[in-house]
Amino acid sequence: MKKTAVVVYAIGLAVLPCCAPGAERPEGVTLENNPFVKLPRAHAMPMGDDVMISTVVDPTTDASVGFEGLNADHRYHAWAKSGGDTKHLGSFTPGVDLEASLAGDADEVLVSIEEGTPETPSSTIVVSGDADGELTFGALDAVAFSGARATAFIGDGFIDLDYEGLPELPEGYRYELWATPMGMDGAPAGDPIAAGALDTPPAGSMARFEDEELPHQLDLRVAIEAAGGRGSMSDTFCLEIVHAHARHSSGGGGGGGGGHDH
Repeated sequence: MKKTAVVVYAIGLAVLPCCAPGAERPEGVTLENNPFVKLPRAHAMPMGDDVMISTVVDPTTDASVGFEGLNADHRYHAWAKSGGDTKHLGSFTPGVDLEASLAGDADEVLVSIEEGTPETPSSTIVVSGDADGELTFGALDAVAFSGARATAFIGDGFIDLDYEGLPELPEGYRYELWATPMGMDGAPAGDPIAAGALDTPPAGSMARFEDEELPHQLDLRVAIEAAGGRGSMSDTFCLEIVHAHARHSSGGGGGGGGGHDH
C-alpha cells in the first residue's frame, strides 16, 4: 500500500465518494472549524504544604473527558516547578483528584504523558499553568480554531487538502488525518487508518494522501494526537464538513485531545 505524508485536520463524519478512474478533479468539499472542539483542562490549588490537581474545573463540567485513555505503557503524571527545580507529584487517573505534598512553594504545575518511571517530564505536556489556577492545553481554547478552514478534493487514489488557520499545537502534539472505510449503508467497514501528519503554516498549506487501494467510500477526520498514548484515533476534531455542526448543538463543555502513539 503506497502512502505519502499527508492531509488535513478534521473532515467530519460524512461519507465522501472517490472519483472513478480517469475522472476530472472533483468539486471541493468545504470544511469549517468545529465550534464545540473539546480540549483538556485541569485546575491546581495549593492546600498548605500540598497541592490539589483536579480535572473537574467547575461544578457542571468534568474535563477529564479531555484526557484520552492511554495504553498500558503510558500514564498521566503531575509535576510542580519552582525556579529551576521540578518535582514529581505522582501519577493519576483523570477524573480522580490528585493530592500531593510539596517541598516549598510551586510556581507552575503541569501534567505530562509518560512511559515507565520518569525522572523529568517528557515533551508531551497535556496541560500546564500557575500552581494556583487553571491548567490549559498550551493556552489554546475553542476560539483559537475559529479561523480554521479547509477544502478537500478526493480523486482516484488520492486526497488533496487546501487548509488555513490551524493554530500551532503544543510540543509533543500533531494534527493527524484518519481515513475510515465506509460501506454503502453508511456504516464503518473497517478500522480508521492513520494517513499521516499535517504541518501548520508556514511549513505548509497543502497536503496530499495517496493510496492506490483507497476505498470508494470514506469517512475522513483529522484529530489532535500526542506522541504517547493508546494507539488509536482521538475524538478531538477541529474541522468538520459544514453541515456536521448540527450534530453538536446539544453537546458542550469539557476536554478532548488526549495522547496517542502510532
